[in-house]
Amino acid sequence: MRMARNFPASMAVLALLAVPSAARAQQPDSAAARDSAVRDSIARADSMHADSVRRSELARIRGEPRARVADTSMAGRPPQESRRTDEVSITAASVAGDMIADGSPRAAARAAGSRIRMRDIEGSLGAAYGAHVRGLLTLTLTDDGTTQRLASTDAAVIVRAPVGGVSVLIGRSALPFGRSAQLHRHELLLPDQPLPVRMLLGADGLRGTGVQIGGGMNVSRARVTLRLAAADRFGTRVDSLHPGEAYDQSLAGIAAGGRLGARFAAMGSGVDLGVSSITGKREQPIGCVYEGTVGPVPCPEAVNAANTRLTVLGADGQLAWRGDALVISGEWMRMVVGATDLPVFSNAGFAPFYSGVNGTYDGGYVTARVRVHQLLAVGARGEWLQNPEVRGLNDGWAGGFIDFSPLADAHLIASYQRRTPSSGALELLPLADRDARDRIVVRGTVVIGRHPGVERD
Repeated sequence: MRMARNFPASMAVLALLAVPSAARAQQPDSAAARDSAVRDSIARADSMHADSVRRSELARIRGEPRARVADTSMAGRPPQESRRTDEVSITAASVAGDMIADGSPRAAARAAGSRIRMRDIEGSLGAAYGAHVRGLLTLTLTDDGTTQRLASTDAAVIVRAPVGGVSVLIGRSALPFGRSAQLHRHELLLPDQPLPVRMLLGADGLRGTGVQIGGGMNVSRARVTLRLAAADRFGTRVDSLHPGEAYDQSLAGIAAGGRLGARFAAMGSGVDLGVSSITGKREQPIGCVYEGTVGPVPCPEAVNAANTRLTVLGADGQLAWRGDALVISGEWMRMVVGATDLPVFSNAGFAPFYSGVNGTYDGGYVTARVRVHQLLAVGARGEWLQNPEVRGLNDGWAGGFIDFSPLADAHLIASYQRRTPSSGALELLPLADRDARDRIVVRGTVVIGRHPGVERD
């Protein structure tokens, strides 16, 4: 009876429990859709919150000073800081050492000093400020075997115009004349400059302090360049000569000149041609005579020289076949000293004792170098001049060299040269020079880094 009374209640509870289960069993798709909708709603809320956080962070970053980052997503490179144009950067630097062992049999054929010495130690540095301003500094410690001196070989600032390719050099550097005179001594194949360069331009080439203006343009298939210069002096000063007045006391005494060049390719070779000129005053020796005396006597106030205007014209060329497999270069020079270029003496008694240059002097040289191996090159140079030291008679040198370069910037060069004056010039040479006409030299040159030359950067 108790079970009978509880049976209707039990059935009612089971019926109530069965209805939701049956409903869930009959509509599974509707429940899954509701669950997916809930998840999508939660994901959208999270995404909106994340976007809001990112926008807030970007707004905060934009309000702070930060370095700009280059966009390299297209190039696939990592981002880098952009280079500022108002910063100073080092563009090139080098250190060069030039050691010489002179095995010439007679002292008169050797340069001054001992047989073995570290002739030059040179340090060069190039820098840039932005895209249009560069600086160049070269200091050279020279040892001639008796004394050492530190000289500023190059000290200049070069400014390039934004358009037109025009550059202005202010300071000390090689003056634009020919080929060999612009080289540093450690860049020469033989120990010294060719005879015409030494006598007509200067023992160490042609350098000065002043202003140079240069530019270039493409004409047909050639690159044509023009460089003009005005400098403080013409040629190297001879310390033993003391003129009565400064060479640059007026604008007429300032050296001025330039070079017009053309570079092009022909038949697989590179050709470089140029014409040059320079004019200026330079000290020339005189034998002094004092009024009221007979014959030459010591100059009053130690004046033993006068400033003479010298003008030199030149033409140069170089042919390079297959890089440096064969390189042939040459240069011709002509010095002109006219009657109007000679010094005017306040005391007419000095004029007969003028012993400097006058008239015209021609000279030149030809150099050839052949690379026989990657490590070895051989060459020769012939040079001649109507030498003012032997009354304008023909003088010259001829010789060859072997260049062994185990590294690109390390050279061991052995050379032999013989002086070849005419018979008339030979009779005018001092006895010591007549007997010392052979020169044998071994040089070792090492350059570390890249030399920041005026036209190489």
